Amino acid sequence: MSWTTFANWITNKCLVEVTELFDRAGYNDLFNAEIDRLLARVDDPSVRRELEEAKKMDWVRYISSSLRRSGVQEADLDALTSELIFKLLIDPGGLFKRWNGAPIIARFKTSVRNGVINLAEKRRVRRRRFGSGGAVPEEIPAREILSDQAVEAFRRFVWERLGELGLAILDLRLSSSSGNTKELVGKPELRSPSSYRVKETVKAIKKLAQEFARVTNNDELLAKINSAMRAEQETVRKRFGLAPAVA
Repeated sequence: MSWTTFANWITNKCLVEVTELFDRAGYNDLFNAEIDRLLARVDDPSVRRELEEAKKMDWVRYISSSLRRSGVQEADLDALTSELIFKLLIDPGGLFKRWNGAPIIARFKTSVRNGVINLAEKRRVRRRRFGSGGAVPEEIPAREILSDQAVEAFRRFVWERLGELGLAILDLRLSSSSGNTKELVGKPELRSPSSYRVKETVKAIKKLAQEFARVTNNDELLAKINSAMRAEQETVRKRFGLAPAVA
């Protein structure tokens, strides 16, 4: 093997890992957005420096290369990388939610190692259950989460990011096409939100839906959330004879 061929092999297999279809930059952006959220509540200069340094990390490459080293085949690499990212960021999402100031890169690497071990154990158990000679059902990647499970996971995601008001708005819009979020304005149990705050929270829920759909590859859920959040806006537009919103 010539040096050029070897260099290309290293680049393609050891640095890229996931396929070109995988939204590597997009997923890395999600990790860095979590780092920015940590930075917003940290004052200690040394901790801030460590967090800023962490933003140079290629999170996706580290996860996919760890999976490859554990024996995951290339055909399964994208799906299992996505599944592990889902567990790190969303459900249970403990990597950042339970951060206590410890070095985040070391915490990340430990979480990835544990995640890879858990995935390997799940696959081993499934092979033992179905027998070495029979067909083993594939692990269900994050993008194939059942609808009800996906909605419940998204509800937890919204509650963690936007609190009770965000969850109340989401539940109202999901439960009734006629439910009006104006009902929530001034409610004492929601800390008496203003009309402006309710409107901004609706926007934030849409943004979170896009983030959640990217991690889970769940376009169906994204469409459902966007439809629910848009229904009230369209009702208001029709009432006042306004032009339809541009997507």
